[in-house]
Amino acid sequence: MNGFSFPTELDRLRFLMRKAVNGILAEHLRESFPQYRRIYGLELPRIREICASFHPSRPLAIDLWNSNVREEMFAATLLFPRDDVSPDDVRFLLSTALTGELQQQLARNLLSFVLSEQQVCSLLESPDNWTCAVLTAAEMAPVLSPDSRARCLLALPTHLSDLTLFQARAVAALLRALLRADPHLHDAIRDTVAPLAQDKDYARQFLFQEVTTELLYG
Repeated sequence: MNGFSFPTELDRLRFLMRKAVNGILAEHLRESFPQYRRIYGLELPRIREICASFHPSRPLAIDLWNSNVREEMFAATLLFPRDDVSPDDVRFLLSTALTGELQQQLARNLLSFVLSEQQVCSLLESPDNWTCAVLTAAEMAPVLSPDSRARCLLALPTHLSDLTLFQARAVAALLRALLRADPHLHDAIRDTVAPLAQDKDYARQFLFQEVTTELLYG
């Protein structure tokens, strides 16, 4: 590339990301996500474009994930070989996903391809890593069995009493995905959010309005 020789694929990827740095967006993101050690300010399409020139690699993905750099961690979810993800890997990734946006990329790019229906339902029924479980279930909803969709729905009510806005958005996305995958769940989804109708909490009211709109007009 332009006469450069890179010692490792990690060096090449970092070169490409640093070459594409968006300083204005990076500064804005630093204010919202102080958890990251560094932010390049790359948008998702650009990260995907860069990753498209790399082959999936477990060592590369692990190095990227451990970097604590926003865009490199996103890239890790794209470059981790889907046929080489162990249960220990899943536990590690879930426990170290620093932000909601990273959890979303982890769910979309990796977990929805490697977790079984039983695993995602079990995660939904546990308080640990629940947000990432919701995001993963939303991605998997179209391919879940009817029994697994019903199980996902039954797991939600016990978690709705204490929601962040991000979690409310994730639950709304899951309920929309379940409804579109199986319209017969309409009444069960309505009953799930009905107790939130008079709730004064902003996140829960947002969830109720989003899902009710989908039920009425979706």
